[in-house]
Amino acid sequence: NDFFKDYTSEQAEIDRKVLVALGLINPEEDLISLYEDLYSEQIAGYYDNEEKEMYVISGVVFGPQEQMTYAHEYTHVLQDQVFDIKEGLGYGDEECVGQDQRCAAIQAVIEGDASLSEYRWQSNQFGKEEYREWLSATMSLESPVFDQIPPYFQQSLLFPYQYGLNFVNLIYDQSGWDGVNELYENPPVTTEQIMHPALYPDHPPIPVEIPDISEALPDGMTLLDEGELGEWDLSLVLSSGIEP
Repeated sequence: NDFFKDYTSEQAEIDRKVLVALGLINPEEDLISLYEDLYSEQIAGYYDNEEKEMYVISGVVFGPQEQMTYAHEYTHVLQDQVFDIKEGLGYGDEECVGQDQRCAAIQAVIEGDASLSEYRWQSNQFGKEEYREWLSATMSLESPVFDQIPPYFQQSLLFPYQYGLNFVNLIYDQSGWDGVNELYENPPVTTEQIMHPALYPDHPPIPVEIPDISEALPDGMTLLDEGELGEWDLSLVLSSGIEP
């Protein structure tokens, strides 16, 4: 409900046209239904940095799977208390308009940090029995919605967790938690830096000035959408299209 409060059917139609033009989805794809089904299946918990509340979906018991999710989301609470996700990092719906690369990089740090904390908490707290139970539950997880969606959405959903974890883990190996904390003071600014940690922080993006081409366009054409395509997005356009 929180997601669809800000994501209108008009915005979904614009996104559909853009993704179709980039060859990433079929023209008949219903993005509203896709997101609704995907998030209902994939989200096990989340932290709302505006309401300042965290949520964990649990079943009959609060087992190892739920405990791992709790550890992850609790890290988000601490990130927000110490660094202020919205105001301090400039990460939010309004703050990220037109700044796709910067915000994708920040999201990767936020999720990578929480994932690293989650797994290190597990290694310190789980005994053999809890670990076996968690591993068994993880191995038996089924994700029919995720398995059926276009590759673009699969890869996009995983990026901040997989690449973010790798990025933050490298920083942790080099400088410990102090180094991870410094990421919030001087965060990466592109997906390129997340994918290639050696490029952080001394390889900033080169601004590209786009000339005004409106006068050269045929009559009746209007601007549909605009944004940034960094290395990660370009790699998806080239490798994860509907037609190989």
